[in-house]
Amino acid sequence: MDPPICLELLFATICAWAGLWGCLDELVHNIESAKIRFFVYFLVLVIPLLVVTLQKRVSVCSLL
Repeated sequence: MDPPICLELLFATICAWAGLWGCLDELVHNIESAKIRFFVYFLVLVIPLLVVTLQKRVSVCSLL
């Protein structure tokens, strides 16, 4: 049986993701071209998916 999820860990994870996305949004916000902004966000999506695909012990399901 899996250990129970600790609320402190959940809160810390949510705050870390919010901070990361906030920093990324500030960086991308300065880019005027919508096409380049799309490309940056696309890379943020594709690079982790490639890493997950290439590793056998990590799956997309386990990340979700």
